Amino acid sequence: QLTTDPADDVCPAFSPDGLSIGFVRVSKERATFMVIPAIGGPERVVADVTFPYFSFFCWFPDGKWIVTGGLALISTETGETRRLTSPPTPDKDPAVSPDGRTVAFGSWAGSMGSICLLDLTEDLKPKGEPRRLTSLKSSLWGLAWTPDGREIIFGSGLMGDWSLWKVPASGAREPEPLPF
Repeated sequence: QLTTDPADDVCPAFSPDGLSIGFVRVSKERATFMVIPAIGGPERVVADVTFPYFSFFCWFPDGKWIVTGGLALISTETGETRRLTSPPTPDKDPAVSPDGRTVAFGSWAGSMGSICLLDLTEDLKPKGEPRRLTSLKSSLWGLAWTPDGREIIFGSGLMGDWSLWKVPASGAREPEPLPF
């Protein structure tokens, strides 16, 4: 057991180098992004995160930044927080491309989901407005890039009938179900 705080520690994820684990500590008063060495040791408070998107985060490849649901960047070294979109959005399930230059995220209107992409500059500022990659006639969940950065894998479906899908990041084809 790595943590002992009585608050809930949720959504653990290894840093890209595998040396640390990022997680969110949730209490009645706040939600905080934390980092702890993967082999155990002292926890480090990085920054407060916003409800209800606190549990959705993704590491950038260099391990120096994360992006949270609601599309906020947080420096894992300093706790600096900055928005990628203004005003803040209800978008969630961010996934950073393997090269760290694009954030894919889910956007919802009612129960309908869209996958959107936001291209970033070298200093992690938006290159423009997010662009819609695809729209779905059902909910979506859990975006992940393939290691080569060419496709995005995601879950989609209606209550009780979920399946995995893939879509080219280029938008060249419609999503297709994974064959299993």
